[in-house]
Amino acid sequence: HNFKIDIQSSWKKLDFGGSLIFTSWQENIDRFFVDGAIALEPFIRTQAFSGLKEWRERFNGRGTTQIDLRVAYNFTPTLKLAVIAKNILNMEYMERPAELQDPTNIVFQFNWQF
Repeated sequence: HNFKIDIQSSWKKLDFGGSLIFTSWQENIDRFFVDGAIALEPFIRTQAFSGLKEWRERFNGRGTTQIDLRVAYNFTPTLKLAVIAKNILNMEYMERPAELQDPTNIVFQFNWQF
C-alpha cells in the first residue's frame, strides 16, 4: 500500500514544493526471491538476490517514508532553474523485491522552453 501527498506553491519568481510517500511493508513476496535464488547462485553465477533474506529480517514489518523537496527560480517565463532533492531522509527501501532504491540524491535542472 502507498500513501502519497504532494504540495506545490509559488511566490513571485519562486516555486517550491515537496512530497511525502509512505510505502507499507511487503508482507508476501515470491519464495524464489528468498530461498530459490540462493540455491541457484552456484549454477547461474550471480548474487543478484544475495542478502535479500537478511534485509527482510532486519527491516521486518517496517514501512518506509520518503520525503522529496524541490525549489525553482523562474528567471523569465521560459527559463527556470530548479534544485530537486529526493529521499532526503536517506531511507534504505525496496519498491520491489531485490530492487534497492537510490540514497539521497540532488539534481540541478535547467529548463528552457522555446
